[in-house]
Amino acid sequence: MAERSQKTGVFAIPGLGRIVRVTGNTRVGRNTTAGESIQIPAKKVVKFRVVKAAKDAIIPSKKK
Repeated sequence: MAERSQKTGVFAIPGLGRIVRVTGNTRVGRNTTAGESIQIPAKKVVKFRVVKAAKDAIIPSKKK
């Protein structure tokens, strides 16, 4: 399972959610000391996405 999740970047926890690897973009930042612009490189981060059934169990959806 670990090898497959490294290739796809997704690790699923049934009934709860998915842990997903996301690549952020390169962006421009500012050095506050010198006041010059610097490039902040892209990086990989991990995010958790909750399954709708788990979210509705915790916070019921509003009915119209």
